[in-house]
Amino acid sequence: NNNNNNNNNNNNEEDEEEEDFDRVSLERCIRLFTQEEQLGPDDPWYCSNCKEPRQAFKKFDLWSLPKVLVIHLKRFSYKNKYFRDKLHTVVDFPIQDLDLTNICVDKDATNLKYNLFAISNHYGGLGGGHYTAYAKGADKNWYTFDDSSVNETSTNSLVTDAAYLLFYVRQSSENEQEQQESEQQNQEQQNEEQNEEQPTNETNNISISN
Repeated sequence: NNNNNNNNNNNNEEDEEEEDFDRVSLERCIRLFTQEEQLGPDDPWYCSNCKEPRQAFKKFDLWSLPKVLVIHLKRFSYKNKYFRDKLHTVVDFPIQDLDLTNICVDKDATNLKYNLFAISNHYGGLGGGHYTAYAKGADKNWYTFDDSSVNETSTNSLVTDAAYLLFYVRQSSENEQEQQESEQQNQEQQNEEQNEEQPTNETNNISISN
């Protein structure tokens, strides 16, 4: 029974790996990007203390995050020194509420939730390709841009294996901008109403003849 359970577990792990190869979440990509990894035997680090190349460990950390966050997805993989291949893995990324609170090292940082506002897509391979884009308009609707063609689209069509660059804006910054735009519109409306209420300075010329 134990052998059967172990075989089942191994099969499940293989199934998960195969599934992950075709589709992966953006959160997992970020976790793997910030995970500690050991350098390979062909890429050692020269230690200044022992004066020898070592398979050292390296790790990336995100200390602070910007208002506008651009995420570049790896779409080209080196098979060897002379050959690269296009990666068609679907990366599931959130349209709203990308929470990077647990990723940021600075624990005093706040308001680390992001909303997507644009995507750059790449179709084709290394020899030739075509770029399109999705972007969120001022009317809160999403549009697809393909050369001179612009059409409205739905959020259901945004996540594809062609996604190459993801553009996020911090929710607090987006809310501040919306508030500023609303205040500006209100101020413009008040100015128009005041101009309409002001009396004109025109005078009527009256001529009296005897």
